[in-house]
Amino acid sequence: MQIRTDSISRKLRNSYIYNRVKSYYYQNKSYDVYSYDAPINPFKTVFVNPDKINQFTGRPLPLWIDKENCIGQVQEGDWDRNSDLIIEEDYDHRERRWLYELIFSGKYDETVFHKSFAQHFEHSVKWEETEFIKKNIQKIEEGNRGWKSSESKQELLESCKEMDRIFQKIKTQGYKQQKELKDASTLLERKLNEVLVDIGRKGDLLLVDNRHRLSMAKILDLEQIPICFLTRHKEWMETRDSVYHNEIHRKHPDFSEFKNT
Repeated sequence: MQIRTDSISRKLRNSYIYNRVKSYYYQNKSYDVYSYDAPINPFKTVFVNPDKINQFTGRPLPLWIDKENCIGQVQEGDWDRNSDLIIEEDYDHRERRWLYELIFSGKYDETVFHKSFAQHFEHSVKWEETEFIKKNIQKIEEGNRGWKSSESKQELLESCKEMDRIFQKIKTQGYKQQKELKDASTLLERKLNEVLVDIGRKGDLLLVDNRHRLSMAKILDLEQIPICFLTRHKEWMETRDSVYHNEIHRKHPDFSEFKNT
């Protein structure tokens, strides 16, 4: 009998024991941020006004793959100033650029993705009549995979129903941290399911993932939401050390470990 190793590895990745071991490893590994003097918790959750997040990180796509390896990462270079849509050369789904342009191009509040969410939730426009979903339906009918890897209009609209469910839950019960939702069993899973941002050299919060929750928070005009950090710019880490050593009174969500801020 032939054993499907890909099926076994997939089941292993989804297993409770695997996720617990993986979380333990990432909680105890050495991170780039530990090379700096100022105290820091790579796994911390902080609260910010969602309107403070209106730019994307300039790191290459796909940002949603291998996120755990970006925790506590420090990078130099101009990635935080890049406004172009860059896709890794070896990424298998570069042909889906049309989708990424709807989601990642320009300021966040101006993206087709966010404006379509606003159309639906603020003005009761049917999902099928929003620009984002109409374009997805068109591409699916041409034989492409759409948002959420949907291969049919029905699959796509099921994902839209899930967005409706999440929105109504936030609207009626409030915006919950992942640890309150209990959808994830480990600290690592909970962190990666929050709105994720990078930090640029000047302290700008640059969106990485879980944008649907950010859109919903903006539409509901929430005062603050929980976020977690992934990659920080090298110059930001130097600024952070300077603020810490000189006891400068400066507010920023990444200074939460400092007593004087």
